[in-house]
Amino acid sequence: MQLSPETGLLSTPEGWCVCAEFRTEFGGFFPVQCRFSADGSDDWHLCVCSPGEVSPYWLLVLLSSGGEVVRTLYQSDTLQPDRINQLIAQLAGMRRFNCTASTVVNLMSVEVTA
Repeated sequence: MQLSPETGLLSTPEGWCVCAEFRTEFGGFFPVQCRFSADGSDDWHLCVCSPGEVSPYWLLVLLSSGGEVVRTLYQSDTLQPDRINQLIAQLAGMRRFNCTASTVVNLMSVEVTA
């Protein structure tokens, strides 16, 4: 699936894949949602979500596969691809060290950046 013009500015880390969904992810609450996942690993994902019913902001959400951990790591009124790319690269580095979703949240100090 081709990404929307805005989300086409996002970079996928080496060894990761991206799945873009339009109007249907999370029950249609977000018009555009891109899920980044490490190849061969299904324990946690990063979701970039556009403004929608649930939030008026662009979000980067960490989501464990079982749904035990759902944490917003970034929110902004506008899409800031450079900042999101930086965060995704940082989180991909944590993934290379086999960090769990809970560990990532603790290392990120549960801080939502804007």
